[in-house]
Amino acid sequence: MRCPYCGFAESKVIDSRSTEESNSIRRRRECLKCQKRFTTYEKLEAISLAVIKKDQSRQQYDRGKVLKGIITACEKRPISLSQMEQIADDIESELYQSMTREIESTAIGEKVMEKLKKLDEVAYVRFASVYKSFDDIDTFMAELQGLIDDKKILICIRIQLRPTVRLLRRRLRIKAHKTGLSAVALTDHDTINGLAEFKRACGEYGIEGISGVEISAKYEKEMHIVGLFIDENDTELAEKLDELKNAREVRNKKYLNL
Repeated sequence: MRCPYCGFAESKVIDSRSTEESNSIRRRRECLKCQKRFTTYEKLEAISLAVIKKDQSRQQYDRGKVLKGIITACEKRPISLSQMEQIADDIESELYQSMTREIESTAIGEKVMEKLKKLDEVAYVRFASVYKSFDDIDTFMAELQGLIDDKKILICIRIQLRPTVRLLRRRLRIKAHKTGLSAVALTDHDTINGLAEFKRACGEYGIEGISGVEISAKYEKEMHIVGLFIDENDTELAEKLDELKNAREVRNKKYLNL
């Protein structure tokens, strides 16, 4: 280390200690020629890691983005923040240990899915549904098939009413039949209007159709309550759901200034 006073190239270290942030080492040196003392700092060189996006553009790797995606997938699941952070830490460690300077964004996504699949299957499906961008119900059901593992399980599928909902429901029932599911629940948002048709169609395939609904609620913050095995002929329930639906329509019109 060259002396800042006389320019001599040799010096000796007389004291070393880590900084408060522990990200560098402070060394106190003495020039072997003029005997004057000076301070140097030694820092670990950060490895630059670029992420290659689908459009082939490059971005600096951001652990925060990875963690944000994990937190979103794990929302309302029995998973602690420390567990989510551990996944992000493990992925970051694996990336830097690979000794590569560039990595495909798809490879990072695959690592996240691999770890979520071991931790929580619901979080895994949530992340996969966004990451893999399922174009239709066939690809979505194919992903679920990998989780079923020859077990008869109950799947609650939330569907928003759309012009194509009848076709979508039919395809769901067919897929449920082919994959060996014993029961399927339909939980439309604030409505039970499609349950009769749904249960009739399930009967065609010998599948138990479970009546359900997803109700908007508010307690300190907005939440959605999923109800299963409900009585779709209950007039009081139907009236309350109509009130919720009408209130939402009025609120939407206000937002749109209609």
